[in-house]
Amino acid sequence: MKRIIHNLFKNSWYVILGISNCLVSYDLLTNEHFFFWPPQFRNLMNDDRADWIFLIIGIAFFIYAAINRHSNWIITFLLAVSAAFYTLLGFLAWEHMQFAGVSSMGVTASLCFVMVIVILNVARNRDTHR
Repeated sequence: MKRIIHNLFKNSWYVILGISNCLVSYDLLTNEHFFFWPPQFRNLMNDDRADWIFLIIGIAFFIYAAINRHSNWIITFLLAVSAAFYTLLGFLAWEHMQFAGVSSMGVTASLCFVMVIVILNVARNRDTHR
């Protein structure tokens, strides 16, 4: 147990990304009408399958941080999927803010783009030669 806690602190950026992914996916899973514009794509954008995938990616970040086994392929995949999801979510939130007139979506869009910058920073500064 001590070793797992040490690994979680050692890999704290992966833990932060895992927490963020889990919280965002939980919010999207519990809010069935988060996306509403354009109406013809409402069901596609509120589909729970993407939310579950993002939750699994968040849990995978925790597992990767806890076991501390280095794999360039796994962490690259996790970071790429997270960056893609946050980018898509940010653009959808920006679209709602711009075209549907929901100004509160601006905060969501900003936070998503900040998370993309964090993910890019983690990808740039990670140790690829362990």
